[in-house]
Amino acid sequence: MGMATVTYLGHSGFLVELEGKILLFDPWLDPRPKNAERLVPPSTSAEKIKKADAIFISSPAFDHFDAHDVSIIAEGTYAHVVAPEEVLSQLQIQDKFKMSAVDGDDFEFYGMGIQVLPVRSNTPGAVGYLVRCGAKSVYFSGDTYDFFALANVEADLALLPIGGTQTMDILSAVSAVKKMRVKYVIPCHYDTFSRIHADPYDFAKRVKQETKAQAVVLGVGQTARF
Repeated sequence: MGMATVTYLGHSGFLVELEGKILLFDPWLDPRPKNAERLVPPSTSAEKIKKADAIFISSPAFDHFDAHDVSIIAEGTYAHVVAPEEVLSQLQIQDKFKMSAVDGDDFEFYGMGIQVLPVRSNTPGAVGYLVRCGAKSVYFSGDTYDFFALANVEADLALLPIGGTQTMDILSAVSAVKKMRVKYVIPCHYDTFSRIHADPYDFAKRVKQETKAQAVVLGVGQTARF
């Protein structure tokens, strides 16, 4: 079995290592954004990320995509950016590092199998990702409400929002976990702003009681193996 770790960068941002490949999901690393008061700062900065193979962006929304941060990481690591066209068009990086992501895409890249999945979202063009590498797989939902197509998701690890307001809240996230076939789930997209306050330990308890999955609560900057 290969190595797999996941580090929570804050809000919806994660760094996942799958079989030696380093993946970033929605690395929004601005501690003082113009658009909102960020109550919980990120665990790192774009300049400190020295290694990455792919950067997955789920949405053009400001709290998932910062063109400045993503450009710095991509230029410093030569990572490819997998993202909706609206995101790619804002990036000042070479076209060879841009990979367009449209719901329904299913392709191989650099030893990874990448599926672009639908979301139920208020943001046009937003997507989710299922990435497989070797024996391990991770599902990153991005901003989504609970909806029937989540029953198609099968992965070792799911990264799900629980904050409510534009995404699932705790109860609908538990409902989503019931639909999916996943071993582990890590909650995100909560407590960064006052309007998305949620108790991740309440979520973890409900997941344990009501589903076959195991919930792992990570503090910002913490890492887990799966």
